Amino acid sequence: MRLGGASPIIFTLLVAGCSIGGEVAPEGAVVTDGESTAVAFAGLVTGAAPDVAVMSPSRGTIEILAQNPDDSWRLIGSFFSGGVGAQLVGGRVSGNGLVAVLDTGGSVSLLGADPAQPHRLLFPVQAYRRIRNGKPVDSTPPARGMTLADLDGDCSDELIVGSDLGVAVVRNLDPILKANPEKPPPGDGAAFGAGPKPGVVAALDFDGDGKLDVLALDESEAAVRTLRNLSTPGKISLATADVLPLPSLGVSIHATGCTTAPAVIVLSDGRLAMVSRTGKVTLEAADLTPIKQVASGGAQVALASSATNNLSLFDACTVSDHYLGLASGMPANLALTPLTTNRAHELALLSPDTKTVQLIRLTGF
Repeated sequence: MRLGGASPIIFTLLVAGCSIGGEVAPEGAVVTDGESTAVAFAGLVTGAAPDVAVMSPSRGTIEILAQNPDDSWRLIGSFFSGGVGAQLVGGRVSGNGLVAVLDTGGSVSLLGADPAQPHRLLFPVQAYRRIRNGKPVDSTPPARGMTLADLDGDCSDELIVGSDLGVAVVRNLDPILKANPEKPPPGDGAAFGAGPKPGVVAALDFDGDGKLDVLALDESEAAVRTLRNLSTPGKISLATADVLPLPSLGVSIHATGCTTAPAVIVLSDGRLAMVSRTGKVTLEAADLTPIKQVASGGAQVALASSATNNLSLFDACTVSDHYLGLASGMPANLALTPLTTNRAHELALLSPDTKTVQLIRLTGF
């Protein structure tokens, strides 16, 4: 493994066109063991900058990158992910960071932060669809999508899954994280109806009441379902879903940070659909179609377009794109997270070689 400080910068970012009043500051690159498909931010160490988790399904690992005091980055190590990963997200339970991995068999494993070794992960524990000796322990159907979010306001995330159960919510994750990985306890939660074949799920404040609602895509219908969050501490409750038709099947959902248009959805044909709080769906960023990779964080949405070979920051409030030129092709994956500094974000780009992760700070956008 080679570390980030001496690695070449794979992506050169330049503001295209007129000045947009923001700063793009590359912070170096980290070379991982490769064959990676996804990156995600995860706050593994309290008070420190978010780490970057890098998933390699073929190797069955998660690699962790951490930021140095001089803002460069380093590779911490490689950790067993629990299976062949299909999706990766970061979260927080009982004040501690973690990552969740959905594998190709439809099980979700949680990897908690190791309190004794900062920036490192503990052994994975299955929190949904437990498998032992190659066979399911319970009757939960395979998950098609998942996310982590605090729905009941207790400062600990719940696991939210899209499956044949509908939208399933697993709460009380702390005992699962502390359990024997070979004998994880059954999940404590509930399921809510969400169409014939629920898949991708996301949590964001859709109705503006300060609580995170759940949005779900269906793999057989061109529609998004919005489930209003009625939860109270210790009790998960989601209202019957409103069904909003889409121009085509949706493949991912992203929060915008804009109160009037809280979500954007990437469609299967590469178009971007913006969803207003009133349920109106409009197509935006037509010049970027097809859009291949998307990440959201705070008040910005990063869009990678193979049509223009560009990375753009999309502002749903003003319905405008800020173009950032990419020098070396489409990233294999990307992640975006807000920082404590006002209007600052950290951007992680997984290069087309599926090995190099470029870290970039965006300020003032």
